[in-house]
This record gives sequence, C-alpha cells and structure tokens, in this order.
Amino acid sequence: MPRRQDPTETYTTKTDLTYPTSGTGSPYIDSSGMVPTSGTSGAGSATLAPYDGSGPWMVERQSLKFDYVRVPRGGAYPTYSIGLSSVDIFSTIMYTSLEVRVTASYSKVKDYNFYSTSSFVQPQQFEIIAASGDPSGITYGGASGVSAMGPQGAVITAKEWYFRRPWNSGVDVEYTKAHYNLFNYLAAQGVTNCTYGPSSYVNQEHVWGDFNTAYTTFSLNWDKELVYGLKPMFNEKPGPYSLQQETPTDVWTTVNEVGTAMSNEDYWGEDIHGLGNSLGTSGIDKYDISRHNFS
Repeated sequence: MPRRQDPTETYTTKTDLTYPTSGTGSPYIDSSGMVPTSGTSGAGSATLAPYDGSGPWMVERQSLKFDYVRVPRGGAYPTYSIGLSSVDIFSTIMYTSLEVRVTASYSKVKDYNFYSTSSFVQPQQFEIIAASGDPSGITYGGASGVSAMGPQGAVITAKEWYFRRPWNSGVDVEYTKAHYNLFNYLAAQGVTNCTYGPSSYVNQEHVWGDFNTAYTTFSLNWDKELVYGLKPMFNEKPGPYSLQQETPTDVWTTVNEVGTAMSNEDYWGEDIHGLGNSLGTSGIDKYDISRHNFS
C-alpha cells in the first residue's frame, strides 16, 4: 500500500516555533516538534506504540480566517449648540476598533493511512490581505507589509496547523468542530431603553462596516439599526484613525486576540439574541493560539 504524504515535508525539521512539552497542549511533543520514542526522555507517562507506518495515527488540524473592518466609536451623547436659527451637533471620535467576521475549524481524527515518518508537525501560518480604503472609499495610504492592517481587509490561514503522531488511546478522543460567520457584535433595531435592550435584532451583515451605525449606540440612532455591544474589542486605536497608528505587532497581536476569543467562545452567531455589552457564547474551545507561527 503506498505511503501517504503529509502537507509539506519542508516543515519536518522546522524549529522556529516553540512546541508544547509533555503534559501541555498537544501531548508528548518534544522541543524538536517530533514525538519521542516510547521509553526515551520526554515521552511522558503514556506508552506510544512502536512506529510501523500503518497507524493508527492522531491527526490534528486547525484553521482560522477573518474579515475585518475598522469602525469609529463615539460618545453615547453628543453635545449641542442651540441657537435661534440653527442647532449644531458636536461630537468626536473617541476611538476606532475592528468589527470581525470569523470562520474557524478544528479537528482531531484517528487515521489508518501509511506514512513514511513517525510524526509530523506543520505550524499554522497566516497571510494578510489589506486594503488602503474604507467602505466609503476614503483612502488612508498604502496598507502593504506586515505592519499595516489598514482600514479593512482579511486574514487567512496560509498553512493550517497539522500535527500527526501515533494515536494514544489513553488521551486521544476524536473531535471535530467548525464555525462559519461568527461576529464580535450584535445588531439591533428600535432601541427604546438602554436597560432592557432593543426591541428586535437584525442580521449583523446588515450593518457590517456601517459607520453611522457603529458610531454611537444610542442618541443619534433612535429607532434605527445599530451595533449593540461591540465586544470583544480588537486592535483598538484612540481618536481618529490614521495609518501612522499602526505598529509592527498589530497583525500578529490581532490574530492572537481573534484566536483567543475563538477558544474562549466569545463570539455571536448570526441573528443571535443577547443583551447589553455582554460577550457571545459561540466558538471552538479546542482552538489554541500556541499553534500560530508568525516567523
């Protein structure tokens, strides 16, 4: 029977990611990313079956993708200048942050295929697709390179996390979970009382990237669609946005924050009802940001 290939052999000896040691994260990986042979130092308390190429294997995969758009947030109550001939409304942008639409998956399965090596690890790597303009068409300069997410864009898994080692019946249980289109905000309509919440909810896509909706929860948007509880906050920047606010760590910090919210199950599904500024309850508890690699 022909032996099966892992995703790419170029990651067999990759050492620039610190892998979990015995007892944490994915069990029984040593610092080289390989599974120790039974009886050797680092093999842990469980005994792994001798390698014969045929398994059974534990094969673990993890993937994450999210779209993002930066939106302004202002005070709940603007100030007014009232005269005999006009009324002017004065307000400022207090900060900007990201609305995100997230898709993720995780699986651990028992595999009986034949492989040419006793174990294999491929860290999860990402690619950013950043735009220089916001949804209204205003541009803020080039958003290329690892240091600029720009006003909107997407982050995708370029190479999924892939981990294979002999199946350990003492610790391994098959598990598969995926989510498509989770959000870090609710959308509501017809808010009449900030204590008791909106009178109806609408799909989050309806207000995606809508600056008027995102700017204020109450006061300016009575009886209109609004973002209700933008939480968790991602990549928050104080005041009006400019590209100069971006830092070299923004991309990987945001990716890890989005991944952490996935493992904490803090997202909202589409059309899900909630109240106030609370977190959502959707995600994948097995998702682990320690599998991310940004080198």
